[in-house]
Amino acid sequence: DWKNQRNDMNLAFLPNTSLKNIFGVSQSRARLSSELLIKMSSDYQEPVDMSDFFLNETQAQLQKAMFGFSDEFEQKTNKRIRDVFAGINTEYIDEFVNGALKETKTSLGPASGLFQSKDNLINIGNMILFAFAGHDTTGHTLTWLLYELCKNPVYKRRLIQEIDEYWLRNSEESYETFHELPFMTQCITETLRMWSALANGTYRELERDEQIHGINDEMITLEKGTYVQVMNWTRHRNPELWKNPDIFNPDREFKDSEIWDHNGFGYYNLESDRF
Repeated sequence: DWKNQRNDMNLAFLPNTSLKNIFGVSQSRARLSSELLIKMSSDYQEPVDMSDFFLNETQAQLQKAMFGFSDEFEQKTNKRIRDVFAGINTEYIDEFVNGALKETKTSLGPASGLFQSKDNLINIGNMILFAFAGHDTTGHTLTWLLYELCKNPVYKRRLIQEIDEYWLRNSEESYETFHELPFMTQCITETLRMWSALANGTYRELERDEQIHGINDEMITLEKGTYVQVMNWTRHRNPELWKNPDIFNPDREFKDSEIWDHNGFGYYNLESDRF
């Protein structure tokens, strides 16, 4: 059942088709977010909680672009559903899910068509999952990226320069020109290495007996049915795999499979035995 759902849902996240089709919505929201930031900071005079700001914007992007929800619904629910995930007024989850599922009946975003199961329990569970995972991971990654750039002003200036040069060549942003931002890609990839969106990794139940290398390289048998956890944090911070792993270094030597052809934007998942 999970595999069938996964296959169907992947269609809503294909970068060069589904996501490209809603790029205009993301563009509009990004431009608005710049105006919001200026207003919230009183024209750069007051501090802004950037973690909360990014989470607000990624939830807005999720609802408006991926689902095609109305401005009214997004503005009414954005803060309240994020509060639920922070443990505040958790009873609101029922109202949100009911309202969101009703919105999918008329909205045209690529994710809306995924919520037409005859089993309403599946629709409810998936809506909660989308509302959380669809904004939380990206919002926190952006926060860590900004944190590391502020700690490393040399890299920050390089990224700003790359973006300035991008605007000199392009009157507006587009999928076709994002490959012109290779250093931005390096900064994001290094952020994902240091501050993984899922630091605790994945949990799995072994389907067969497995042998692994234990302490002093002794072979250990893990029996079928054993629950195992593959932690991204320890793998991404392992000095045997990464040189100076606790240092933010977007110039580090990533393997080909860990970065998009050493260019900017790409269309496939990045992974390796250490990343």
